Amino acid sequence: MGPQVMITRMAGFLAYAAAAIVALWGAAHAIPTRQVLAGFEPITTHNRRVVLQEWLAEAFTMWGIAAVVVSVTIVDHARVTLPRPAHWNSPPVNPLVT
Repeated sequence: MGPQVMITRMAGFLAYAAAAIVALWGAAHAIPTRQVLAGFEPITTHNRRVVLQEWLAEAFTMWGIAAVVVSVTIVDHARVTLPRPAHWNSPPVNPLVT
């Protein structure tokens, strides 16, 4: 196993680890929402909904970022491991020169 393969595997591992941490952070942000809202009492119903929306939006944003990191890592891994088509190795053709 060459150094480039080890670097690619480590980069993938670190990306998946980062995505897992961010996803868990989002879950840790969403789970205690009721307790956070209770800490703001007494507030109006409208303000309660604003705080609820803000906390859940942050959680969904973290989950979205984790999904993007996983998706990009999967696509990059497929790009690195799949063989290139033979025509990619041919020289480019200039349509202006005949």
